[in-house]
Amino acid sequence: MIIVDGHCDTLSKIHDSNENLMSNQCHADISRMKKAGKYVQLFSVFVDSKQGPLNNVKKAMSIISYALRQFEKYNEEIMLCLNYNDIITAIGKNKIAAVMIIEGGDVLNGRISTLNIMYRLGIRGMGLTWNYNNDLAHAAMDSSEEKGLTPFGIEVVQYMNDKKMIIDVSHLSEHDFWDLMSKTDRPFIASHSNCRSICDVPRNLTDKQIIALAKRGGVIGVNFYPYFLNSKGKASIDDIIRHIEHICGLAGEEAAGIGSDFDGIDTTPYELKGVEDIEKLYNKLAQLNYKQSLIEKIAGMNFLNALKKILA
Repeated sequence: MIIVDGHCDTLSKIHDSNENLMSNQCHADISRMKKAGKYVQLFSVFVDSKQGPLNNVKKAMSIISYALRQFEKYNEEIMLCLNYNDIITAIGKNKIAAVMIIEGGDVLNGRISTLNIMYRLGIRGMGLTWNYNNDLAHAAMDSSEEKGLTPFGIEVVQYMNDKKMIIDVSHLSEHDFWDLMSKTDRPFIASHSNCRSICDVPRNLTDKQIIALAKRGGVIGVNFYPYFLNSKGKASIDDIIRHIEHICGLAGEEAAGIGSDFDGIDTTPYELKGVEDIEKLYNKLAQLNYKQSLIEKIAGMNFLNALKKILA
């Protein structure tokens, strides 16, 4: 079975801890992904924007450089993918298909040239914001202001459309989500977001957002962070499935995927300690009499089909 995880922060974590991608103490590594199945991982390059503009760029470039060295070192097991055909090639060679995405446009330091350099280094997507407003857009956790994308944000979206990059709306404010809808007619994703009607936090998507994103051809990757799954802060696989079922019920079977947020979260559902446990989710779906075809859609095919449209 093909597994596509829309979001993990493992690259940033191993960079900071000087660990390797083959085997580490994080939520995810190559060895465990290989055991889980045919794996496609959207790897986030995450920098806490509080470090300041110049340090943001420097740190992001350092993480990208570290990642490229890791991909080269373990090239028999993992392949950096620059387009959809690369993903299919990696799957066919039984390699992990790695796609690098920036988390938060703060790292551009207000310059489209920075994004161009990162694109040339292998970056193929970006979330416009992280938790704080920046010079592209407004963040779900930072502002209730209804301002929309900035002129620079619109320029970035146009660049990403031209380059057929992945636009990620996780962390984006609701108002800016709708502004983005008016600025592009291409599919985009919510790599690691849940349903606000189940867990009422700003980081989660409203029903209207879920429906609109799916109609555009995108996918929502359900986030494993317990505080985005329920109001208790302690969660199980059943909570993940509640969000999957809500998304499918609203927007169809093609709308839901997984976006674990492994190594970006400090706690997980109690059955899922890392990539090694991901099979438990799909086994639980089977126990609930989900058709195998639907399990495969949720596990990876929905995201894979969206990536085909975006990265073609």
